[in-house]
Amino acid sequence: MLSLQLKYFENAAKTQNFSKTAQHFEVPTSTVSASIKKLESGMGVQLFDRTANKITLNEYGKILLDAVETSQAAFKKSRMEIDRRREIPSGEIHLLILANRKKINDVIYTFKQMYTEVSFVIKHTLPETASEIKSYDIIVAGDNIVSEHFNKTFWLSEEVFLAVSKSNPLSKRDSIATEEMQNQKFICMHKGSSIRNYMDTFFAQKGIKADTSIECEDPTYLAGYLEMNLGVALVPVIAMKDLIGENIKLLKVDEGIHRITCIYTNKNNSGLVEEFSKMLLKS
Repeated sequence: MLSLQLKYFENAAKTQNFSKTAQHFEVPTSTVSASIKKLESGMGVQLFDRTANKITLNEYGKILLDAVETSQAAFKKSRMEIDRRREIPSGEIHLLILANRKKINDVIYTFKQMYTEVSFVIKHTLPETASEIKSYDIIVAGDNIVSEHFNKTFWLSEEVFLAVSKSNPLSKRDSIATEEMQNQKFICMHKGSSIRNYMDTFFAQKGIKADTSIECEDPTYLAGYLEMNLGVALVPVIAMKDLIGENIKLLKVDEGIHRITCIYTNKNNSGLVEEFSKMLLKS
């Protein structure tokens, strides 16, 4: 695999333009220029002939470009041979993700880099029947899933805050008592979602009736409504951290309340499913 320095050189050799190479790699032109000068210094020769507004690959550069392309082809060939000789795991993993989608998506991405032939079938809504539930390989939920077909493992605990717009008078505070939320207008996720179930259960236990202002299905929209000060919301900090912008203030509730998320792994699972489950637990 090419070093970044050689990648800059290869691209510049083909485009004959440092600026285009910089745009391709999304770096300043000076970074590309400095990298190639360092490469030239290490080799003891100039690889490009330079004029006021133009660079041209010279004979030394052509020799290096040929070597780079040859090594790239050899690397790809060796990778294909390695993949052919080993038994690459393949198959489907059926996931029911009811909490912490973003964090799980990051794990799926990493897993796919390792096992390119594996595919995922993902659902985000809890099935109505037990027979449907047992068809999943892994369930990730903040709610308790009762099924003899799964092994339950604690995954993470995340604090739940009251999120408010910074234009809301409550943003002047750092915390709020549960009973003070009695008369607030709440923006919440749709019924059946993990955080909605958590909110409904929490308020029921505290004897509070939440006044729903907006109900939505997408956390991104929930964050947008918060910024517009259309209500307040209970948000789990890990699941929502990428959506909480600078215009939203998080208030600690009481002495701190938490949502527990668990991983349920089907007892009748393959080694592939077990591997993915382990990667999730380590994340």
